[in-house]
Amino acid sequence: MVLAGDGDGVLTRVGPFPTRSVWPLGSGDVFAAAYAHAWDHGAEPVEAARVASSSAAWWCGTRATIVPPQVLAGAPVGEVLPDAGHELAVPDDDPLVYLAAPFFTLADRWLVETCRNVLIGLGAQVFSPLHDVGPGGDEVASRDLEGLDRAHAVFALLDGWDPGTVYEVGWAHRKGLPVVGFLQGPSHEGTKMLVGTGAELHQDLSSALYRVVWAAQGHPLTPSRVTGHA
Repeated sequence: MVLAGDGDGVLTRVGPFPTRSVWPLGSGDVFAAAYAHAWDHGAEPVEAARVASSSAAWWCGTRATIVPPQVLAGAPVGEVLPDAGHELAVPDDDPLVYLAAPFFTLADRWLVETCRNVLIGLGAQVFSPLHDVGPGGDEVASRDLEGLDRAHAVFALLDGWDPGTVYEVGWAHRKGLPVVGFLQGPSHEGTKMLVGTGAELHQDLSSALYRVVWAAQGHPLTPSRVTGHA
């Protein structure tokens, strides 16, 4: 999300153009270069910000170094990148993402901490059972489900097929919540029920994190297994 002024002191929030996979490294450089290009060619600040957002989406979704001229001229990235979405409206309130994951080992907890920090940095609130409930006995289940009840989307760390995480994903599906999962082998035979009921699974962690925030903001998911970058 970018704030752009119109010259009269009015700020407009320019949203992202969601892509199926997200390679964020270098996206800020592409954004800055495209903004400068559009502004230099007479675009108003808000229009320039949209050109820049669209150009950054092209890079994130393709890792191609040359932005198509029609995108630089103001066309939405979806005209040249079919799996890109329309500009996503930025909600007034930060969406809540439920972080479903095991946290029984040091490696588990490190990954949960990393994902939670990234999600917050992307503009989401996060309900993490590790942080918001903590370890305990059977009584923690009801508190975890209360967090699910308030969530707008679920992010699931699925490596290891932790029973609690799988249960939370099933509960989310029953409530109609979008589910994005990270799984290093997304084509695993056990993924049929997840994808068959609407989940989007990613092998790339950055893509999965961006996609769940966009899903929480209302961007529709595509039930599928995304095995790598575009």
